[in-house]
Amino acid sequence: MSMDWLQQNAGNGDSNPGVYFGTVGTKLVGQIVALPRQVSTQYGDRLVVEMCADEGTTAHKGPEGADGPIGAGELVTLWIKPGAMASAVADAVRAVNAAGLAEGDTLAVAYSGQQDTGKPSKLKLYQARYTPAKTAVDIDNLV
Repeated sequence: MSMDWLQQNAGNGDSNPGVYFGTVGTKLVGQIVALPRQVSTQYGDRLVVEMCADEGTTAHKGPEGADGPIGAGELVTLWIKPGAMASAVADAVRAVNAAGLAEGDTLAVAYSGQQDTGKPSKLKLYQARYTPAKTAVDIDNLV
């Protein structure tokens, strides 16, 4: 692993508040504003996706949602850990035949339900939708 990678991925993200999906039905809709990156935390590897929230976002921000609702135009950080959310996002990316998450694209993630796992807390389930940014000129329509 190069020193550049370590320097670019040091720390725990950025100064934007994290997203909290507190109740079933809450969602984050927004544009990805920076190239997503993987970071290692005390809880394991996470994918950090910095986003600008759009209208329709109902998720909250900060630890346990303590900082209130996310407003349109607000910058937030979506932390994706291995599991249900990562699977939902991967399925959404595959559904549009994209190579991966990219800056400028739109991502929507919704807390869609819970699953009993036999543990004290239930597993949160998610659905996601991914929309690649449109190119400025459609090459197929030039000729």
